[in-house]
Amino acid sequence: MKVNVSCSSIQTTVDILEETEGEESIMNLGQLRERIAADNDVDVETMKLLHRGQTEFPYYQYKAKFKVPRPESYREDSELAEHLKTEAEKIQMWSEIASAAETGWDFSTRWFSQNGDSMHRMDSIRTWSIVPADLNAFMCANARILASLYEIAGDFKKVKVFEQRYTWAKREMRELHWNETDGIWYDYDVELKTHSNQYYVSNAVPLYAKCYDEDDETPHRVHDYLERQGVLKFKKGLPTSLAMSSTQQWDKENAWPPMIHMVIEGFRTTGDLKLMKVAEKMATSWLTRTYQSFIETHAMFENYNVTSHTEETSGGGGGEYEVQTGFGWTNGVILDLLDKYGDQFASSPASSKFTSICRVSLS
Repeated sequence: MKVNVSCSSIQTTVDILEETEGEESIMNLGQLRERIAADNDVDVETMKLLHRGQTEFPYYQYKAKFKVPRPESYREDSELAEHLKTEAEKIQMWSEIASAAETGWDFSTRWFSQNGDSMHRMDSIRTWSIVPADLNAFMCANARILASLYEIAGDFKKVKVFEQRYTWAKREMRELHWNETDGIWYDYDVELKTHSNQYYVSNAVPLYAKCYDEDDETPHRVHDYLERQGVLKFKKGLPTSLAMSSTQQWDKENAWPPMIHMVIEGFRTTGDLKLMKVAEKMATSWLTRTYQSFIETHAMFENYNVTSHTEETSGGGGGEYEVQTGFGWTNGVILDLLDKYGDQFASSPASSKFTSICRVSLS
C-alpha cells in the first residue's frame, strides 16, 4: 500500500478546529479524523520492527512492488534495467524505482549507493534498504495529531492509544535515526545496518514533526549540525543535499519550498528565542529571493537554484523534466511566511518595490 502522509496540512486544520465552536467543528472533526486514521492504516509491507534487546519498535519504509517499468517513464526504466540478466533482478529494480518515485523525492542520491564505483548512480538505486527519517517523523507526528483530535472529540481511550504510539515513535526516532555524535537524524540503512551519514535537508524534518523530548537540547544540536555542514551559508535557501555532482532534481543546490518551510517551522515552534530568530532570518531571506526571482522571471517555480555563484535566484534543474512554474506549494509557503513574517519582510530593503506593487493581508 502507498504511504501518503501530509501532516503539515492536517496540523493546520487541527489548529483551526481548536478555535472553531459548534456543530461545524464536530462535523469537520469527524471527517478529518477518518482521513488521518486512514493515512495511518498502512500495509504491513511498509512497516517493520526494529529490535533493541527485548523491545520492538515499528518503523516505516516506501516499498512499492512493480513488475514492469513505470508507464510514464517506460523507456527510461527499461533502458536502466537492460544490463540485468534475470527477470527477477529487473522486477526488483523497477520496484526500487517506483518506491523512490513514491517518496516524492524522485529522484535523489538518498536512494542510491553512497560509496564505491556505483556511488550516486541511478542504477545503484536501493530504496527498499532505506528507512527514511522524514517518513518516520511524519508517522510520529500523525500519532501526536490523532491524539489531539480524539481529545477534542472526547474519546479518551483513543487518546491513550495514540499518545502511546507517539511515545514509541519518538523512541524509534531516537534509537534508529538519531546520531548522537553528529547531533542529527539520518536515514537508516537496514541492509548495511548503519546511518547514511550524509546531509539531506530531510534530516531536519523530525524537528518540525516534534519527534523529540522538548526538554532536551535537540533543536540547538540540529542548528549546530546545519551550521557545521555549511548549508546555513547558502544565503538564498537550504540546498537539498551536498551531492553537487548529482544530476537529480532532489539534490545539490535545488531548494524545495516545502522542505524550506518545514525547517523554518521546526525552529520557529521551539519557542527558543535564538532559534526563532534563525527561523525569521531564513523566512525573510526566502521571501526576498523568491520575490526577486519573480520580478526577474515573472514566474514562481516549484524549486529554486540557491547556488552562491550568482546573485540571481532562478528555477532549479536536473531530473526527468524541466522545472515547473506556477506553483501551488511555492505560493502556499509564501503566503504562510507572509502571514507570520510579513512585518519583518516589509521592513527589509528588498521589499520596498514589493510593497509598492501589492499588499498581502492575511487574517
